[in-house]
Amino acid sequence: MPRMVNGIGTWFCTAHFDAGWGWDDAVECAMFVYMPVWPLRIIHVQITHGGSFTPDNYQAIPLRWSDRLVRRVFLRYWLAGCIGLGVLGALLLVAHSLTPLNVTEKVSREWAVMKPVLLPLTPCLIAGGIIGQLLIRRSARREQNIRLLLGVHNMGTSDPSTWLDDNLNQIMSAKALFGTETYAEAVPQLLLAETWTGAMWAARLASARESGTIGDELTTEVLEHPGTLDALRHYRQGGASWPEAMGAAALEQYQMQRSIVEVPPLFQLPLIEHLMQKKGAEQRDGLVAGVAAVFALAGLGLGGWLGSMVNIQLALLGAVITMIIAAIGGAFLGDAIFSRR
Repeated sequence: MPRMVNGIGTWFCTAHFDAGWGWDDAVECAMFVYMPVWPLRIIHVQITHGGSFTPDNYQAIPLRWSDRLVRRVFLRYWLAGCIGLGVLGALLLVAHSLTPLNVTEKVSREWAVMKPVLLPLTPCLIAGGIIGQLLIRRSARREQNIRLLLGVHNMGTSDPSTWLDDNLNQIMSAKALFGTETYAEAVPQLLLAETWTGAMWAARLASARESGTIGDELTTEVLEHPGTLDALRHYRQGGASWPEAMGAAALEQYQMQRSIVEVPPLFQLPLIEHLMQKKGAEQRDGLVAGVAAVFALAGLGLGGWLGSMVNIQLALLGAVITMIIAAIGGAFLGDAIFSRR
């Protein structure tokens, strides 16, 4: 379990590949001042936050080493650090502009050296960090789509091409799963059967066990297929459940037509449904809290304005009371609206 005190220790630095299930690829790193300085191992991790008085729980699955993932994670965190340094430099510039002119001679000399450096460096750090983060997030979309199509399985939501050999050897052959000699041969047939999750499984298993180049090309073909794009869009917009959008039933029908029976499912539908319900409840709670916060702010302003017509004490009391009443009313209203969805 990672342990970090005052920014020093070890920590799980995620790659932002989470497709919404709570699992993400990560690098366990040695940290210094909250920044990764040395990679230790590659894992697939699910972090369950325990709250204010309960420690977080971690479920970690070892993955094969990947220099590419390490570079991505380090770049992501150090770009965030650049933004932080840029903001700190901007605060120093603002603080100096507000400082009285009668400062000591030593401070004036030091600032005369720092200011020409901070003025061009600060915007570069902030802009470069933000642009870099946006580019990294955009490149992560492919990985998120792959994991969304794969669904939740015995290895979390990880990509089979990242598994250790012991885990990969537990997967059945292409003949047993899809009725073809190779996983690559199954991809076009699964696309014709409109089972987008089955096609992605075949493509990633082809990448892991047959040819990385061919597997990646097939993965791109699956991701760019119009049916896959429609499935991803419908699911993210809430227009269909995961099994319905990704063609889980179509995969079963495909296997039955090829007399493939008694094959363990590639994904865990009960767990997927549970996570979908949990995610929906969390989103609903967030919307209710948002409505309550808006009503609370409106009540605060209204109560303060009405009370200010009499005196300041009544203004404060009216603001607090009205804010509480409005927040409670907003919570009930939000719950009544969003619980119907």
